[in-house]
Parts: sequence; C-alpha cells; structure tokens
Amino acid sequence: LKRAFMQHLDYIEKNEGIPRLVFSDEMHAGRQDMREKLLRSITSYSAVLESLIKEGQKTGLIQKELKSKSAAMMFIGLVQVITLRWALSSFSFSLVTEGMKMWEDYEKCIRIK
Repeated sequence: LKRAFMQHLDYIEKNEGIPRLVFSDEMHAGRQDMREKLLRSITSYSAVLESLIKEGQKTGLIQKELKSKSAAMMFIGLVQVITLRWALSSFSFSLVTEGMKMWEDYEKCIRIK
C-alpha cells in the first residue's frame, strides 16, 4: 500500500496536467463520457486497493475491524487532498514528500497496534 501511495503521488507529480483535468469544470459539469471514464478508473483502482488491504488483514498487518472499502476510499482521499493542495499552491512543494507525511498517520490508523 505504501509503495502504491508513493507511486501514485510520483506519477501525479510528474504529470501536472492530471489534477488540472480531474478538478476541472469540464470533468465535473461538462462531458459525461469523461466523468464515467474517471469513475470507472477510480472504481477499478479502489478494488485493487481493497484486495491489498484484505491481504494485509489476512497476514495480520492491518486491523481486521476495518472495512476494506472504507480504508481504500480513505487512501484515495489522501491522494486527492494533498494533490488539491499541491495544485492550488502552484505546485510549490514536493507532492511525494508532503504526501508521505500524511501516509505515516494513515498507516498508524490502519496498522495492528
């Protein structure tokens, strides 16, 4: 999960056009086909994350009480919020470095104590 998080942020950081598209009016109020494609992508990505979380639960690394779907959505939400902040600040900080600070707290929330 940590590697997926880092790779996700790294990919976005290397492709500044992604947040511009995802947060654009065109995506939200414009083309239905673009929204549907993005939704399918998020759904597919979430399913992969859910399976990683379930595997972590089976191996005893992640709390069994967590709903894998909720933990996956929180993961995606972390990416979204740090990316939005990064884009609004004119890409003025390292997305990966700042995101990994958030990861540390997310990991504390999901890990077996």
